Amino acid sequence: MKIRSIINFIKEHIFKSKEKKEEPNVELKTKDNNTENPEKNESYVRINSINWNLINKISKNDIIFVKMNEEAIKAKNIENEHSKRPLVVTKKDNTNRYIEGYYCTSNINNFIFRDNYNGLKLVLNKNTYDFSKNTLVMLNNLVTLPYENVIHTMSHLTDKDTKLLHKYNKLFHNIPVTSCETNKLVEPGDVISKNKKRYLIYQTDSTYCYGYEIRRSKKEVNLKENHNYFKFYNKLYSVNYTNPRIFNANDTLCIIDRFNKDIVKEVRDNKKKIRYEKKKNEKEKVKAKTKRLN
Repeated sequence: MKIRSIINFIKEHIFKSKEKKEEPNVELKTKDNNTENPEKNESYVRINSINWNLINKISKNDIIFVKMNEEAIKAKNIENEHSKRPLVVTKKDNTNRYIEGYYCTSNINNFIFRDNYNGLKLVLNKNTYDFSKNTLVMLNNLVTLPYENVIHTMSHLTDKDTKLLHKYNKLFHNIPVTSCETNKLVEPGDVISKNKKRYLIYQTDSTYCYGYEIRRSKKEVNLKENHNYFKFYNKLYSVNYTNPRIFNANDTLCIIDRFNKDIVKEVRDNKKKIRYEKKKNEKEKVKAKTKRLN
């Protein structure tokens, strides 16, 4: 009897154990799984997984591919194919699990940077970064995204573009930028402040920076006839060509603004026109004087 009881106990225990193992598993579905109507399916659990192997590789000044915030997609009515784009990383926070950075766009003629901020266009060359198109960094669009929105890494800013990002970002927010021997940042188009005067830098080399003094003007002038003026974003400036300033590139220089390369070309071309007109007037005077003597 004791043996039979022991056998029955063992059978009962094995049966219960099998029964426990064969309990149906509740399927755990992620956001990417196929579900006809996940919101109405009670067994559907929404999970946005974080790829920590990917996140741990990301650092400041990396270029990564992300999905935009749902709020921004809906607010701006962005089509699905444009909801994923490059982003230049400025900050990574593992505690709060978010990435901060600037969106990028292949529309390098974006209206924000067509006018007032045209001199602050940071365009990433497609050949340098192996992009399909040249890409504009949207300094007006600093965003914070959760780690879940990161899709993959793309590249890392070059040292040159990293310096330009830092410089243009400050100027975009009207913060002066300091250039010095260990961090030379002055380039043609920059506006230097020195002794309460402003100088437009029209040329640079490894040793010197060359600039003309400029001033805001409220005059009404004909720009085709008066080459001592130029206009940038509906603001008129006068240029003093008679006393160009030469700065040592190693000196500490304060950059307060920046114009685009078209303005630099216009200013230099205007200088040539003034020189040509001066020579032309001198020839006419000599010709008139010779005529009187004869």
